[in-house]
Amino acid sequence: MPAPRMTAWAAAFCLALPLNLAAAERTDAHTDTLTPDTGLHLQQVIEAAISRHPDRDLPQSVTREAQALSRRGEALLAAPPAAAVTAYTDRPTDNRGATEIEAGLELPLWRPGERTAARDLARHTGAEAEAGQQAFALTVAGEIRAALWDLTLARTRLQLARATLADAEKRVTAVAKRVEQGDLAQADLLLARNDLLIQRRRRVEAETEFMHAQRSYRILTGLDRYPQAFTEQRADQAAITAGHPLLEVYRDRITRARDATRAARLEAAGRPTLFAGSRRDRGGRNEPYNDSIAVGIKLPFGGSAHRDAAAASAAREVADLQAERDRRQRELQTRLHEIDHRIEQLAESLPLAEEQSHIAERQLEMSELAFVHNEMDLIDLLRLRTSAREAQQAVAEIRIEQQRAVALYNQTVGVMP
Repeated sequence: MPAPRMTAWAAAFCLALPLNLAAAERTDAHTDTLTPDTGLHLQQVIEAAISRHPDRDLPQSVTREAQALSRRGEALLAAPPAAAVTAYTDRPTDNRGATEIEAGLELPLWRPGERTAARDLARHTGAEAEAGQQAFALTVAGEIRAALWDLTLARTRLQLARATLADAEKRVTAVAKRVEQGDLAQADLLLARNDLLIQRRRRVEAETEFMHAQRSYRILTGLDRYPQAFTEQRADQAAITAGHPLLEVYRDRITRARDATRAARLEAAGRPTLFAGSRRDRGGRNEPYNDSIAVGIKLPFGGSAHRDAAAASAAREVADLQAERDRRQRELQTRLHEIDHRIEQLAESLPLAEEQSHIAERQLEMSELAFVHNEMDLIDLLRLRTSAREAQQAVAEIRIEQQRAVALYNQTVGVMP
């Protein structure tokens, strides 16, 4: 290669080095540092995430609804009472002074079974609120599990990128020394520097990924610490059961919807109304007033079309919830099967990856020795080193994926940490 072209390449690489260092410094400046804490438990992290989750008030709103429905079911009347006043006069007609005034209260009464239906609705709404709280906690636990294992994977990649960069820096120093001694060509130094730039760029990418993982964790939890140990044991459960928190929510919702169907049918039939009041009347100006007490009851009848319409609308909600529950159960069972297969696959892949990494490391050691004795070109050595690092990273990532898969398995079967 002509000397002017080699000099230009060398100058370009040297100029690129400080640019990459500046990029790395900018990445470090924006990194949210997290500290491992041996005293911090996974359950504490979940509680912190729940307290700042956007959906944290939804389960409480169902609880308040259950309390309101309970108060309604214990009320003496089926609906608010109403005051009724009726006045009659003959002033616009013959004006003989006839007057009649009737005043009283209209008291809506419970139909047979209606109050029981209202109480059942309140009770099952309370059960739905409790199941919703458990399902919400499980959902947040899944977000925490994912965030922690994303953080672990990003940290492992960053550690490997830094180790690879350190090796590249040592290699540039060693190659530069041999170039000065005339043992290697200037092209080898340029090749080593080019590899150094590649490793610095990868280090910056790994730092950025790690920064994003830390930031996501802090946004989710509001903490600047994470548990030192959060690995889990695989739950001894091979299928999705009816006691799964996400399915229990549907069970209570369906029961509540059935109660609402019964209540809607009774309410659409109309309620009996008790009237209690008094009446004052006279036939003319010269006649005395007569006072009497009025008691009456209003009984609705018929109305099957209205009852059927109200019940059909509520029954459609029951059918929709049942279909949604069945879909969710099928999705969970399918996901569980996939995760179980993934765990088996990782268990088989790990010893193969470990053996591959061992062979790659051995090849790299032999190649390093051959390069020292000028029996191997630098480009071949760098290729083998890349292969060895990739094999090492594959082992580390498989081990992390094994633990992530166990956590995802527990999450899928509905087990809290």
